[in-house]
Amino acid sequence: MSKYYGSYPKLIKKLERKYQDYGYFYDWEEDESPYKLAKEQLELTAEYMGKQFQVYAPAPIKTGVRNMRYNIGTLFKKGKKIWKAKIWPALEPIFGVPDGAAAQKKKDAAKARKGKKGRRNAEYRDEDEF
Repeated sequence: MSKYYGSYPKLIKKLERKYQDYGYFYDWEEDESPYKLAKEQLELTAEYMGKQFQVYAPAPIKTGVRNMRYNIGTLFKKGKKIWKAKIWPALEPIFGVPDGAAAQKKKDAAKARKGKKGRRNAEYRDEDEF
């Protein structure tokens, strides 16, 4: 094992071949990292606090929080639209964009469109039988 110190991709491939468990050893060095443990604990705490809030908070407070989340989401969407339409086009020439970014953007958009379900073709429906 000592010959693989610092060469984690080789070690991962060796372990995968040995145990016939491909994909299991990815990110193994981060499994016990303090960041990951803290993040998991924060997620559990947030889930617990959400449940407690739903049980014990008065109805007007719940409604207010729900409205606040909706309003903040709306502001975020509007801010994102303004960023895309007005601010980023002005900053793009200053910061620049890496070569090939436009092609990658088109490729990603085509992939996203391909995955979406479209309207069903009405020609093949058998509604006239009913």
